[in-house]
Amino acid sequence: MTSITKWVEIHRQEVSDSRYDAIKAAWKYCDEVIGFRLVQSIKTPDLRRLLDDAHKTVNGNAVYPSDNTKKNIKYTISMMMDYSVEYGYVDRNYARDIRTGFGNDDAVKPHIKYSDEEMKKLWSKVGESWVADMIVFQCYSGLRPNELCNIDVSKVNMKDWSIICGSKTEAGKNREVPIHEKIRPILQRWYTEAIKSGMSKLFFKPKYPISYEILKVKYKELVDELKLNPDHRPHDGRKHFITMAKEAGVDEYAIKLIVGHRIMDITERVYTARNIIWLHKELRKIKG
Repeated sequence: MTSITKWVEIHRQEVSDSRYDAIKAAWKYCDEVIGFRLVQSIKTPDLRRLLDDAHKTVNGNAVYPSDNTKKNIKYTISMMMDYSVEYGYVDRNYARDIRTGFGNDDAVKPHIKYSDEEMKKLWSKVGESWVADMIVFQCYSGLRPNELCNIDVSKVNMKDWSIICGSKTEAGKNREVPIHEKIRPILQRWYTEAIKSGMSKLFFKPKYPISYEILKVKYKELVDELKLNPDHRPHDGRKHFITMAKEAGVDEYAIKLIVGHRIMDITERVYTARNIIWLHKELRKIKG
């Protein structure tokens, strides 16, 4: 799979040694069935077959997984597909459509948008909490959490109200993201402070950089403080933005360009010119 190696590198930093060992053990059962496939080609029937036919070869004999290992296989594939969606390899996590029949299949929860009441609570903390500033900013820009943490001040264009940012995929990196009118005051405030303090990153703390790991910890504290849905995760602002954009009728290709998802249509991707003025026009459709 095109994303398995990158996902393991990132996920390794977020799990215990025992969980990492379980992931490696689970993947041994997947490798012979789908290890040669591109992640973009894998759909629900393939993953269903994986759980039915998963095996590894030991001394020339096929060894099949226990029920507990099947749960680990489902976990591993679900998290890996989440990574693939986040970084624009695929648009949907097909692992969500399958059930192992063993234990709790909902242990890996999908991303969820914020309710209207939750957004009011987040807005009430803007200007007071740097975490709330970042999450609200994410809700109107669709940035990934690591992209939020790594916005370079030199890539902020206050004239065009846009930023250049992005993660590692071709569709995601070095993309121009328009800034919605509702979060321009947040951008202006942090940009001014960053310039005054000589900081290279837009969002910063004087004594330490805001890493993804720090954001995750402080995000959980804010969720608890505001009594938001405890199932929320730092990526949910991205889900919130995409949901708002679709509900507002924002052009499909504008959404993909803003959030850094790959555009499969070759005419649109290669032969159609889109500029920041057009992106701003589409973004203004979001009124919420």
